[in-house]
Amino acid sequence: MRVASYNCRGLHLGTSEGDKARRIVVDNLLQKCDILCVQETFLPKQELGKLNSFHDNFHGAGESMTDLTLGIVRGRIAGGVAILWHKKLNPFINVIRTEVDWCIAVQVDINNKVFIILNVYMPYECQQNENEYLNKLAFINSFIMDNHSTCVYVVGDMNADLRDRCARFSKHMLQFCDDNNLILSSQLLLPSESYSCISEAWHSTSWLDHCISTVDAHATLQSMEIMYDMSLSDRVPFIMTLDVDCLPEMVHESPGVHKAKLEWHKLRNEDILTYYGRTDVLLADVHLPRCALTCSDVNCNDVSHHEDLCVMYDCIVAAVLEASRPYYTYSHKASNMKPGWNRYVAAHHAEAKEAYKAWVLAGRPRQGPVLDLKKLTNAKYKYAVRYVCKNEQVLRADYGRKTLQ
Repeated sequence: MRVASYNCRGLHLGTSEGDKARRIVVDNLLQKCDILCVQETFLPKQELGKLNSFHDNFHGAGESMTDLTLGIVRGRIAGGVAILWHKKLNPFINVIRTEVDWCIAVQVDINNKVFIILNVYMPYECQQNENEYLNKLAFINSFIMDNHSTCVYVVGDMNADLRDRCARFSKHMLQFCDDNNLILSSQLLLPSESYSCISEAWHSTSWLDHCISTVDAHATLQSMEIMYDMSLSDRVPFIMTLDVDCLPEMVHESPGVHKAKLEWHKLRNEDILTYYGRTDVLLADVHLPRCALTCSDVNCNDVSHHEDLCVMYDCIVAAVLEASRPYYTYSHKASNMKPGWNRYVAAHHAEAKEAYKAWVLAGRPRQGPVLDLKKLTNAKYKYAVRYVCKNEQVLRADYGRKTLQ
């Protein structure tokens, strides 16, 4: 499956020869891809319905910043994003509305192989937009965490130039990927001298359009290419190829099933000793495939060895779960307490509050060191919160281990 991204600087949906000439790049991309993400469509809300009819083989959905019913629009319509997909994908596509006008997503579910494409248009780099940029990165991270699929592609105009070492937004984007275990796939799969924007005024180039992927999503990327030969304006599209067959299969939980929780630090010593005994008994019944375990071929292709090892693994997991079953606790209501809050978040929270108070006392300045400190402490606090949320299970297990020592 091929997915393309393009900042079209105005998507013309009419059927006249003039409109067709102005969207020649979009029409050419639709011949080469299955899904197309476009940014800066400049479409009002009243014209988004035309995304389903302007092309014979594609349907679409979009978001807009402009509602013509609210009054006269000054200047041109700004922003807007849209995703177009081939009609053959209609049974597998589910549009995800994010309730914001700068991004839209689709979920593709083909035979329980699920992935999500989030199309974004980020603010351009300037000091006034820095706080907004950080907030939108936090929104993207929350979107990824709130979805069950482990394969998420964030594509679009990130307005972060990787080739400019002084660019602050690119540093924020790279730090965002490092903090949240995400991969900047465009950086890994494309040459370092790549560019996606041509400045006619300064006769320079910049690399503003990117793809950020989760680990599972990045593993399915076969290739990525910037289509320099298709550019007729200052923006250049890029296209990537996904191997859908390599996507992990998603298992849906039955409704009404609640996950069990085992809180080791609350168990008595007698319970732990009983668990040891039950584990020994159950593990003793697990069959060990000696032929597979003693195989010395690191490139072994014996199917029976693979099957035997998978069966042994499943039996070991089942034995451990069965041994711990008497100590499960079930909860229908999630706790608001996050492990690691005092260690990782509390100090940043206090610093952010103090910096905010200082900013208010200073008259809420729109520039200067007081505002910079407020932005910095607020960003650190948000990243700390996301860290404890993302690593909740690891931090909880670490706390349980320490209480048992």
